Amino acid sequence: MKTKFFSFVAVPALQLLLVANSWSRPLDSGAGYALLYDGLDDHVTVADHPSLDLSSAITIEAWINKQANVQWASILTKGAGRGNSDFPPNNYALLEDSMGRFIFTSELGILAQSSMSIPLNEWHHIAMTWDGASIKFYFDGVLDAAAVTPFVGTLPTNDSTLVIGADFPGDDEYFAGCLDEVRLWKVARTEAELQADLHKALRGNEPGLAGYWRFDEGTGAIAHDLSGNHNHGKLLDFNFDNTSGWVSKGVFFDRIVSVVNVSASPGNMVEVPIEFAALGNENALQFSVQFDPAILKQGRARLGKDSCSASLQTDASQLNSGRLGFRLVLPNGLSFANGLHEILVVSFLVDSATTARSKMKPATK
Repeated sequence: MKTKFFSFVAVPALQLLLVANSWSRPLDSGAGYALLYDGLDDHVTVADHPSLDLSSAITIEAWINKQANVQWASILTKGAGRGNSDFPPNNYALLEDSMGRFIFTSELGILAQSSMSIPLNEWHHIAMTWDGASIKFYFDGVLDAAAVTPFVGTLPTNDSTLVIGADFPGDDEYFAGCLDEVRLWKVARTEAELQADLHKALRGNEPGLAGYWRFDEGTGAIAHDLSGNHNHGKLLDFNFDNTSGWVSKGVFFDRIVSVVNVSASPGNMVEVPIEFAALGNENALQFSVQFDPAILKQGRARLGKDSCSASLQTDASQLNSGRLGFRLVLPNGLSFANGLHEILVVSFLVDSATTARSKMKPATK
C-alpha cells in the first residue's frame, strides 16, 4: 500500500491558549473535485428518506460555477413543479432563472426570489434559508437584504427522490456548470454560521445537517453523503469526459485538523488534544501547531487514543519560535476511518508569569 501524506496546520476553534493558522490544501489527488453538468441531462438522484423531509425550517447551500443561465434549472429539488403528474409536488426546490437569480419554491408555489445574481464562469457560494418566518438568500456569505421575504407556514413533504442539478429529470431544466459542497440542513443557518463554514469542510456531525455531498470522489457513479444519514446519490447520464462528470475544478477546503478548547492556570501543565476529521482514505498525515512561546513552554506530544498504532515523528526545530511539526503514519494496510479522531495530545507548561490568556490571531491562507 502506498503511503499518502496530507499536510495541515492545526485550526483551533475559539482556542484561548494556542495561536494557529489555517492552511493547506490536501495533497491527495481526490481533493478539490467537483461535478460538471452539461445542461442537457446530467443529474444526481438521492432516494427518499425521512431526514430529507423538511417542513418547518431549511437551509440549502452550495458552491456553484455556472456556464449558462437556464430558466428553472435546479441546484437541489425534492419533488417536481406544480402540475407535473410524473413526480410528487415539490417539498422544496432552489432554482435559477434566466437572469441568474435564484428562486425558492414548494408545492405552494414560488415563495421567494433573490434580487442578486452571480456572473458566469466564476465560483460563488449561494445559500437560501427559511426559519419558519422569513426566507433569505446569501451570496458568498452576505445577505441579499432586498430579497428577504416573509413566509409563515409549513412546507408540504413528499416521498419523492431528491435531485441535485435538475428540477425534475425528463424536462429541459438542467443545471449547466459545476456544483460542489452541496449542503442541506433542517435548520435555518445564521449569517455568522454560513460565513464561519464558507471556506472549510464540515465534520459531518453538525446539528441539523440532513445531507452533505462534497463531490470529492473523483471517480465512480456515487456521490457520498457525509452527514451520517447515508443519503448517497447516484450520478445519472454523465459522460465522464471533459464535457460532464468529475473535474478537478472544485472548491479547495482543508481537511480539518483542530485544537480542542482547553484552559489552564499559570505555572501548571496543560494537555491539548488534537483532532482530525478524516474522510476515510488517509493513512498518513503531517501538520504543525503554532503557539505563543511567551506563554507556553516545553512543548511535547504523545499519540492520541485513536492513533495508538501510528508512528509519530516530531519536528521541534522551531519550538522556541512557537511552532511544532508532526507526522503520523499508520501501519501498512491501515487507514483512518471516516469521522472524528483524537490523533495527538500536546502538553505545555503555562508560564508562571502569565496573567492573561493569549489572543487568537486571524486564520490566514
